[in-house]
Amino acid sequence: MLTKSRKLLVLIGIIVAIGVVLRLVAASVGYNYDFESYKIVADIVLAGGNVYSETARYNYGPVWFIILGTIAGIANLTVDPELAFRVGVVLLLTFSDLVISFILYKRYGLFAGIFFFLNPISIIITGFHSQFDNLAIAVGMVAVLIYSQASDSNNRRLMVAALVLLGVSIMVKHVLVFFPIWLFIREKTFVRKGASLAIPLLVFFAGFVPFLSAFESIRENVFSL
Repeated sequence: MLTKSRKLLVLIGIIVAIGVVLRLVAASVGYNYDFESYKIVADIVLAGGNVYSETARYNYGPVWFIILGTIAGIANLTVDPELAFRVGVVLLLTFSDLVISFILYKRYGLFAGIFFFLNPISIIITGFHSQFDNLAIAVGMVAVLIYSQASDSNNRRLMVAALVLLGVSIMVKHVLVFFPIWLFIREKTFVRKGASLAIPLLVFFAGFVPFLSAFESIRENVFSL
């Protein structure tokens, strides 16, 4: 007879399997303009080019195009690189959904985690559209959890690490770009206010330094309204 904990693990395993399969099914339907852009960007990365100067179809920090290049490089080792690239991107974004779902489960209960992972919007956004907002959000949520725990224990090194991770989240995609401002308002001391605002934004801007030869393209494609 299964114990309560084993039943929970079986249930979670079934939910994860269903969610993964549904996302892969959605991916098999086709893809849109954004995924075409991913392929263009990945090809530039593999050719050793500067993404910012060679295409206007990329408007974010360098993290995502490094990931795309890595997935494409691995995919090129398979018998069907295009299919492997598609599946690789979807599986990475599915893992991001799982991270978010796990955090929701730990914070708000099993239903919240299941609802996020199995709701049709999450499945379509990840499986068909392959939008990578969830990757930025997953990294950001982990950063916030670490920062909260470090703040409670006054662990300054861990707080800095969390703020760096928040900067990486913003570098992935600018979903949480205003969150450092909220931390700045929330914190009580001058040092914490300054750190919570400066560190994530410095990390974000530092990501562009290796690609400053394409400064005008970065300004136009990333920072123009």
